[in-house]
Amino acid sequence: GQSLEEHWDYLDKSFMFADGPNMILDDGGDATLYVLLGARAEAGEDIIPVPASEEDEVIKAQIAKRMKASP
Repeated sequence: GQSLEEHWDYLDKSFMFADGPNMILDDGGDATLYVLLGARAEAGEDIIPVPASEEDEVIKAQIAKRMKASP
């Protein structure tokens, strides 16, 4: 299995195309959640202000990592 960090890092990498992705096929909802939370974070919103789980903490950290890498 994967750790939560690996899962969200691999999911982030699934959006790395030369021209950007043109479609999301997401049967579990993780990619949709990532995109929606990322958009809110880019707009300046404090996403998941009080993480309720380890996964919330990992998602928030991954989005922060992506934003730092490509502001």
